Amino acid sequence: LYEAAVLASKREGAEAIDTAIFTTTPPEILASVENKYTVTKFVPFNPTDKKTLAIVSQLEHHGGLIGKGPRVSVAASDNVAVVAAGDGRNTEEAEGGHFERSLSTKLVFTVSKGSPDIINRMCHGNNPEKYKQVEDKIVEFASRGFRALGVAKRDGAISPGQALADVSSWQMIGLLSLFDPAREDSAEVIRAANHLCVDVKMITGDQLAIAIETCARLGLGTSIVGPEIWKHDGDARDLPRLVESVNGFAGVYPEHKYAVVEQLQKNHHIVGMTGDGVNDAAALKKAEVGIAVAGATEAARSSADIILSEPGLSTIVVAIKRARKTFLRLNFYMVYRIWASSYIYLFFLILYIGLRFPIANWLIVLLSLFKDVVVISTSKDKVPVAPQPLNWNLAHPAIVAIVMSCMSVLGSVIFTYVSL
Repeated sequence: LYEAAVLASKREGAEAIDTAIFTTTPPEILASVENKYTVTKFVPFNPTDKKTLAIVSQLEHHGGLIGKGPRVSVAASDNVAVVAAGDGRNTEEAEGGHFERSLSTKLVFTVSKGSPDIINRMCHGNNPEKYKQVEDKIVEFASRGFRALGVAKRDGAISPGQALADVSSWQMIGLLSLFDPAREDSAEVIRAANHLCVDVKMITGDQLAIAIETCARLGLGTSIVGPEIWKHDGDARDLPRLVESVNGFAGVYPEHKYAVVEQLQKNHHIVGMTGDGVNDAAALKKAEVGIAVAGATEAARSSADIILSEPGLSTIVVAIKRARKTFLRLNFYMVYRIWASSYIYLFFLILYIGLRFPIANWLIVLLSLFKDVVVISTSKDKVPVAPQPLNWNLAHPAIVAIVMSCMSVLGSVIFTYVSL
């Protein structure tokens, strides 16, 4: 099981699952794999197939002599196993005739690892009893919060498109259980986001049982829908209602993540999306605020608006609080700017035209400078964090500023008239 899992993994640019496999595999097995096998082709994980494929050659050395005749060798091409017989033999003259020394033969096979549902269907698609046994084991792992990883093998080479063509040729080696706990600060971050009136939903490709268990631990709620809603047109039409009522979606593909984000936007929500993989790139691009977490792939980073450099999600809550403070400061800036400009213009207009009061040029310049000094201080205003999302409404600061300026002009004119 370990050997097949290692062969179906790639050390260069390893993802989290591959890293876990290489880290936990005993050193002697890793050394054995390097000495005995050669991976001639590797097909990496992709969100559609949800599995990796590796075409492997195993060298078996023979020390004796075999009878006269063509040497048969097996070689692996890009997608098929080729059996060839050649005339170029390594021969020796020996008493009694010609003999050939066989240096080595290649045994070619294919290994695959990936989503347990996909691997189970590959191996037991025509055996309902075996399929149910493996499915029950997957559910058992999921109910305890463990992810399962299926590992399978077949003789000969195969192309990715042929992987499901002949289920009888695949042999399931076993299931690897993986524990991927939520970060320690995740529950606290979710509570803080909810306190700020930010609704948090889970969108994951994991099995439904794992999603429910994880959401229960994080306090997200256990109203999670599985992949069945995407298989029937009747249920798919309920998406506008489901995105509002459920706590998350499990067993999804990249196009489903995109559809959920798009539907939330159609329901007049501002959507933020976090992700780290290629399968999240489209949804990250679609969301108003795409956030690539620490360690995200290049595809996710290039699609995101914000890239987190440190592990954890607490930075998101900090960003929300600072954004709301900035919004309030901008709102106060608009009020002050409109008030100050209208006040100065109206006041001096009334003084010059109505009261015939002579105004020195330096006085106007001095007042303008004082006004700009006060504007600088608005960037450091001590403002509260708004308990709910804020919407921009220019009419509100404009009305407040004009009313304040009229009252200020009236008071200043009365004061000036009395003083004269």
